[in-house]
Amino acid sequence: MKLVFGAIGGLILGVGSTLPHNAQAQTYLESYTPNNDRCFDVTYRQQVDRVNTRGVRIHGPSYQPVPHFASKVGGRIVQQYNAPVFLETRTTVVPEHYSLRRVSC
Repeated sequence: MKLVFGAIGGLILGVGSTLPHNAQAQTYLESYTPNNDRCFDVTYRQQVDRVNTRGVRIHGPSYQPVPHFASKVGGRIVQQYNAPVFLETRTTVVPEHYSLRRVSC
């Protein structure tokens, strides 16, 4: 038993004697330029308007008599329908702008 135990102790001592006693990590300074760039994908967005086709009424519907002569002896009058007239109005919902979407450089 003593022999085995002594052999293991000698093995441990042998391995321990090969390691340097003052093992330290080596440190050094390194200068470099970090990449702090930010990349974006640019997209132009058009203006979005809400268009009201019946915005401001100019005049309402009306009927207009239009003479329509079919022959010289007798005539006929047609009541022609005139649709109402409106001015379009526009309201800006989203103004034009650029959108930036972050992407990898």
